[in-house]
Amino acid sequence: MPSHLTQLHNSPCSKSVDFSDSLNEVEILKKLAHIQSCLIYGHSLQAILQTEVPFIKAVTNCNIMAIALTQQNHLNFEFVLDSNKTFLKGLKRFKSKPYHIDLKNFSASFQDSLTKPGSYKKLESLQGFFEGQLNSIQCQALEKQIKFESAYILPIFCYEGNKIGYSMFVFQKGQQPKLDQLNQIHTLFQSLIQPLYDIDSKTFYSKCTRVCTDMPLLTETEKRIIKLLSHAKTYQATADELNISLNTVKTHMKNIFAKYHVNSKLALFNKINNNV
Repeated sequence: MPSHLTQLHNSPCSKSVDFSDSLNEVEILKKLAHIQSCLIYGHSLQAILQTEVPFIKAVTNCNIMAIALTQQNHLNFEFVLDSNKTFLKGLKRFKSKPYHIDLKNFSASFQDSLTKPGSYKKLESLQGFFEGQLNSIQCQALEKQIKFESAYILPIFCYEGNKIGYSMFVFQKGQQPKLDQLNQIHTLFQSLIQPLYDIDSKTFYSKCTRVCTDMPLLTETEKRIIKLLSHAKTYQATADELNISLNTVKTHMKNIFAKYHVNSKLALFNKINNNV
């Protein structure tokens, strides 16, 4: 495992924690910062989220999670986080590969619902989700194999407010949903996806590659700051290396964000890497 991912995987945020009573929002914010740092460093979101399955499971009490995103007018699974591979094995029985399944019928069914942040839909069966892809007998067989109890669907929105996909949390027999925690993890997913999604082309970029050297909008000092931050340097470490104050770094970053019309480092690096 790359050293940067090892640091993320072994961080205090990755340890098994009991979230049965309350979710520590600081842990979520730490996790978001760690994952964004790994994305900036060049790792794919899929690879990073696979290392975070134990953390997500501890928070949600859920073994099977999936994220479906709209790409070129097709709604497909982008990520499947399945700690025991039961969901993936179940789909394989019907010669269905999750990343090739088009969920357009499900999307059409819920076009006029799940339109607001924080909304969710509880499914008592997987048939509505896989409509047009699996018949009722196949859905029942899949539910039996994975010991299906219920599923919760939450909409994902881009920065512009358009619905671009869904998070799906599948609960098995004996698992009790923690709805508040589900929403927290869903918000984490959405925060990670938003800066990597291009609403104009309806395209999701799974990774934020290293910063290109051509940044015509930036001054030389701003370029040096960006290059240091792209190597996962903190603001304080960047200030120390450039022999400037922390407030000066923050001022430069505020100006850089304004030039690129963004409000996060991840969104900034995504724009720079795509020469926007």
